[in-house]
Amino acid sequence: MQYVAFDDERVDRLVAQGRPDEAVALLRAARGVDEHYRTMRLADVLAEHGRLDEAVAVHRAAGGPLAPLGRLLARHGRVDEAIEVYREAVAAGERHVRRHLGRLLYEQRRIDEAIRVVREAIDDPADPGDRTNAYRTLGQLLVVEGRDAELDAERERIATVEDTFLLAEGAARGHRHLARRPT
Repeated sequence: MQYVAFDDERVDRLVAQGRPDEAVALLRAARGVDEHYRTMRLADVLAEHGRLDEAVAVHRAAGGPLAPLGRLLARHGRVDEAIEVYREAVAAGERHVRRHLGRLLYEQRRIDEAIRVVREAIDDPADPGDRTNAYRTLGQLLVVEGRDAELDAERERIATVEDTFLLAEGAARGHRHLARRPT
């Protein structure tokens, strides 16, 4: 196996010079580097140059985590596909993507589904990091949607001071979001 190195600056230079195909070739040939990072970089260059289907195929072929693929699809407007990839990721054990899934569902105005997904993250004892972010997200969603009774019920259900703080922090973000919203 031949070792072919690449660095981000070289890839960036090629892209900036209008030579994305050379950047893609360099990334495809690279060996002896972090394969996950190389795959992500390759997919990003492909997607940014109108080759999103090829970028998706690169992600799928790599067999790595699905969360980056969901983010890539969402960033390029293929939200329904991103939602399905995030669901696939959750089923594969990538629990941390639930808050991203919840946000996408919310942006698609699938409010009840978004809240359910965020609550699943909260109720999952196996992923306390996602729980932290999920409480913030839930507080924000409930405030923005004017679901004050549900927010109050959630406060009553919470057992810890830390979780209460996180929910309140999310609700405060929701209030700031509402304050900026044009009427």
